[in-house]
Amino acid sequence: MKNSDEDITNRTEIVETSNHRSNLSVWVQVTQIFANIAVPMTIVLGVAGLMLQSWTSKAEASRDQVASFYGSQMMEARATLIELWIDRDLSNYSRVMSRKAIDALVDRVVLTSAIPRSDIDRSVIEIALYFDRAEACIETGICAAEELITQVGNYARDFQCTYAGRIDKIRTRSLTPTLGVGTESFAQRAGGCRSNS
Repeated sequence: MKNSDEDITNRTEIVETSNHRSNLSVWVQVTQIFANIAVPMTIVLGVAGLMLQSWTSKAEASRDQVASFYGSQMMEARATLIELWIDRDLSNYSRVMSRKAIDALVDRVVLTSAIPRSDIDRSVIEIALYFDRAEACIETGICAAEELITQVGNYARDFQCTYAGRIDKIRTRSLTPTLGVGTESFAQRAGGCRSNS
């Protein structure tokens, strides 16, 4: 009888072990399914978080650039250039002029202006440097191009189209070969100049 009791005990242990293994197997399968779902979701959420952070950083850097465009130093430079043209009647000029004609007009206005040429050139330099920085901000991926173009692109384009010759003269005179290079690229992003060569 002792053998029979041992057989029953052994069978009971085998059944319990089998049930335990079966329960363990189900648990392992459930955790594997969960892991197979959770790991990719974690990766997707992590990447989405990084993209959102990058976009937020770009938007903030773009807003800072735009804010600096409306800062006192830039406002003063822009006011100087507006004052240069304020009393001029430009209605006789074609809306589409050659680069040479635009440069000649700007030179004539600068020469006949009551504003000292150094003040005019300082304003042109200040604005050109601003757009050089804005273009560098876009090129390095720090700023969002769309945001900057929307906010200040038209001014950049008009500035470049009007003062390209003046920037070239300042660049040559001051031996600063990169002055205005970013401005030209930024203006191109905003549609570029429409002139008869």
